[in-house]
Amino acid sequence: MLTKASRDKLATCCVELQDLVNEVAQTQNICVCCGHRTKEEQEEAFKNKTSKVHYPNSRHNTKPSSAVDLAPLNSEGKIDWNDIEAFNALGLLVKNAATKLGLKIEWGGDWVMRDRPHFQLVSMDTRTGSMRGTDKPKRKPDSTKIRETT
Repeated sequence: MLTKASRDKLATCCVELQDLVNEVAQTQNICVCCGHRTKEEQEEAFKNKTSKVHYPNSRHNTKPSSAVDLAPLNSEGKIDWNDIEAFNALGLLVKNAATKLGLKIEWGGDWVMRDRPHFQLVSMDTRTGSMRGTDKPKRKPDSTKIRETT
């Protein structure tokens, strides 16, 4: 069950991410840490080194957001940012739920510069405007560019 604060942040995300997070929340206690970021919020995240990119270069900057940051909650209902195993388990759970829902997502925990709370949609069907069931191939990363991590 998501808290009101998590539901409010999730409401700033696209419907596909809302469906995905709600699916995961049925089996895992999670916190939605971030959905959409305004220009001011993105620049603050960059300044605080919780994002590697300026506005508008984060998937959090689209409206609605095509990225969401999630954290697992422990038995006390708190986030343990040092519990890598819990974040890895959440990453697997989210990827499996995305497959079930027909979504193509990218998890920051798979990146070289790890960002375990971060999940983003990777493609959109331009014919329908949907992130579901697209068959476009995933673009290979350009190793000369810094990848977005939040």
